[in-house]
Amino acid sequence: MSNINITYLEKIIHEMNSPLQNLGMITELMLDPAVAMHEEDKRESLHYLQDSTHKLIKLVSMLSNITNISSDNIKLNTEKADIVDLVNKEIKYHTQRLKRDGSKEIKLS
Repeated sequence: MSNINITYLEKIIHEMNSPLQNLGMITELMLDPAVAMHEEDKRESLHYLQDSTHKLIKLVSMLSNITNISSDNIKLNTEKADIVDLVNKEIKYHTQRLKRDGSKEIKLS
């Protein structure tokens, strides 16, 4: 990899730090039961999270471009999984989260 690519890579990594910190900080704040957020603040925080996510996606795409990833170089590590078990775990997690909120009810069929 040339010096130009390394410098470019360093800049991208530096640029990734800010949205990653934003994602962590805002999610911690929104999950903290001691912090009461108004609906408008929640919506604004979610838009901020969305913007940070889009920025990270763009930066990852740039990283991908400079490393010249081609499908011939990608190796997938696959493993068998029980899809029913995975779905049940997700349902259980979200059901518990909604029950903690107290204002939401969930019915599955």
